[in-house]
Amino acid sequence: MTQFTFQKKGTYREYTDRHMALRKEQNTLITLSVVPCLLYFLTQQPVFVIIAAMYLTAVFAYVHKRRSSLFNEYTEIEAVQYAVVRQGLKQKGITEAYTEGFGYLSDKKNCEPVYLVHSGDTLYVFRNIFRKECIYGVQGHLLYLLFTIPEKLMYSGNLPDSTLSWNQEKENHQDYLRGEGQRTGRFLVIENFIYEPLLEEMASGKQKKMTNTKYELTRMRNEKIYTTTIMSDRTLAVPEKTLKKMEIPVKGDNE
Repeated sequence: MTQFTFQKKGTYREYTDRHMALRKEQNTLITLSVVPCLLYFLTQQPVFVIIAAMYLTAVFAYVHKRRSSLFNEYTEIEAVQYAVVRQGLKQKGITEAYTEGFGYLSDKKNCEPVYLVHSGDTLYVFRNIFRKECIYGVQGHLLYLLFTIPEKLMYSGNLPDSTLSWNQEKENHQDYLRGEGQRTGRFLVIENFIYEPLLEEMASGKQKKMTNTKYELTRMRNEKIYTTTIMSDRTLAVPEKTLKKMEIPVKGDNE
């Protein structure tokens, strides 16, 4: 059975409504294909099979065009949001080539996603400068939009690579987040994994698409995660894939 996930209330409800309306229109148009099929069974005239096939082809082409138009609009929205990030980093003095990704910053009470930038031999740790909005979803495929919160573009840390000592955790990426959720009593912590693939998509500039959350969660089971202590009492955790992508050297006891 198809299950929908969408924003019931909020600023972006309009986007949800547009997707729901398009799906309803698609189902209605497909239902009308019953007419030529019924005529074929009544008359046994092959021409009605051809008509039905041509009609369905036209319906799917129409729906694809409409859906692509929506996704192109989302891509343009995120391009504007990403430009704000790049300008903000420039104003912070990060002008050299850099890599970016997401990690998790934990203290005694919380585990929060943090935006990471690696430039030269320095890792910059920011508060999460993005807000995710789930617009639409079906069968484990969710459509998220990322929106920038410029006022949060402030350092939580400015860390030279040489000061970081990384340790590989015994748990995989998924189990680590689940454990942090249990420790802090905030079980939605595990949802924070979604920021990394969404950021990669935003930065690529490619057409927006739905995220296969089932695949991402399964992939996390086979992914290592590394931690390092910063600011004396906080733990920064970063998935192995992100460390490699950001070219952050891993030095520590558990290399």
